[in-house]
Amino acid sequence: MASSEPRVRLCIDTLRSASNTAHRLRVLEVFKWLIREGDSMKSQLVLEGVVEAMLDSVKQTEGAKAEPPDQLHSVRGTVAFMLYALACGHPSNKRNVVKRGAFEYLFYLLRNSDGSQRCYDETRFAMLSIWSMCYSVPENQIRAVSEGAIPLLLKHVAPSTASPSSDQALQSHQMKELRYSAVGTLWHIAGNPVSWPILLADPVGLQSIAALLVGGKSRKTEVI
Repeated sequence: MASSEPRVRLCIDTLRSASNTAHRLRVLEVFKWLIREGDSMKSQLVLEGVVEAMLDSVKQTEGAKAEPPDQLHSVRGTVAFMLYALACGHPSNKRNVVKRGAFEYLFYLLRNSDGSQRCYDETRFAMLSIWSMCYSVPENQIRAVSEGAIPLLLKHVAPSTASPSSDQALQSHQMKELRYSAVGTLWHIAGNPVSWPILLADPVGLQSIAALLVGGKSRKTEVI
């Protein structure tokens, strides 16, 4: 599709040619502003290749050994947020971002989360992105299950027994937020019967989910 909005092509090309992490982060911030223009802009960004450009920017940042670790996590978290923002409330984008590689990236973030402060944003937005992409989209629910989403989410439901360094440890409200995000995501994946055998095979996970839903405010329908 030919672009009717020069800013979109310019920003995508600029992100692809960015020479360092600070430059990539500045371009990603511009995408955040563009998304505020509404669904038409969201559609155009995806069709013009923003998902592929963002995923490439993460690979470039990870491959740059001299870049500060905090900047790497900033790029990861910003891209996870962008995927969530592109999919939220946009039925066709929910499908299109998954077809363009979103799940592989989001599952990668969950798989490599170490429960520390620096991983908090990328972990939370990874779960919220999967939550939104699976909301009322059966093919995404099936794909999420087949690609291993449930075990990755269940590990974030039960309180962590890990002991990250004190300056990187998550605060209690952050741990609670991650657990609710995991439960909400599992709730929408569980709307598809293909997920039931895996969930039923993990009684500890089910008990943790039930305790969270009964013991506190359930937010399982907030993110669409």
